[in-house]
Amino acid sequence: MADLNHFEISRILGSRVQVPLGALQFGGFGLESALASYRDQSVSAYRPYANDLLSSVEIQRRVVVAFEKVRKGAPTDSLLFDEDLRTAFENACLNDGIQLSATQCRKVIFRIRKASDTPVKLSETKFAIPTPQDAKDYLPVIESAVARIRYSSGQSIDEIFIREDLRDQFASIISSLAPALSLKHAIQGALYLRKGVRKRVKEIIEPLDLSRLTTSLTSEPVSESLSSHVPAEEGFFEVSSPRNSIYAGWNRNLKEVSQIFVRHDTFDVIAGGLWNVPQSSLRFRYLAGKKLDDVETSAWAVKFVMEKHPLFNVEHAA
Repeated sequence: MADLNHFEISRILGSRVQVPLGALQFGGFGLESALASYRDQSVSAYRPYANDLLSSVEIQRRVVVAFEKVRKGAPTDSLLFDEDLRTAFENACLNDGIQLSATQCRKVIFRIRKASDTPVKLSETKFAIPTPQDAKDYLPVIESAVARIRYSSGQSIDEIFIREDLRDQFASIISSLAPALSLKHAIQGALYLRKGVRKRVKEIIEPLDLSRLTTSLTSEPVSESLSSHVPAEEGFFEVSSPRNSIYAGWNRNLKEVSQIFVRHDTFDVIAGGLWNVPQSSLRFRYLAGKKLDDVETSAWAVKFVMEKHPLFNVEHAA
């Protein structure tokens, strides 16, 4: 949570939140309490891991054995998006009499994967599962859905899909904004983002002068006719309001991705009622083409996100 941009969140909330931010808690100030008061709700007391058995080495060993029985060499991440594996693992834990919930069993697996000093280990992954192309095509929707949930819950990407309540929130946003995209592929897209796609091109983007990109952009208002002005080519794009960069990225078809932002409910669903920027004030800026100055436009997109910190890009909410 160290990189959470509290200033930008406070700008989203603005003067509409008439509650004190309270004592230091969520990432440096009482955002969670403020949001709860704003919505006339109490902060959830949901504590899915309030079970001392999670720290038991014997329980951890049994959970890992149950997982390995059904895993068949699959990546651990498969437990977040593969419904068959998810169900098989839950049944294996039940059959072994493990006194943990399905969510807690999944949490044990991911704790062990991340821990370096645990006596219980997972076996090596035997094959990789590629990210589907449609997940990459819908990254703006996926990334914005993840960012919204992370803003409101403070949880990691893994945690969103370990927990059923947060996973259901994600599924609801995806089904509303991208009904053609399956939940499985949407989660794979979120994990694709988590794996640090942008970090792999760090050496390429560091020397780039971002002004070279921003002065080369074509700007169009976000309106019903937007897609008629945008080419069906790959390239960089950004959606912005007068005060903020909202989302930026790269897509293989700028015309198609522009249509996502024309939908009137897109930002209503993503922002969850925390802001009300008129759609008429939004701009869609883009640069069509594979390269600018011999550098791929996808790399320029990384540079833009790292320097401009759009509100609904995942790194911005990390």
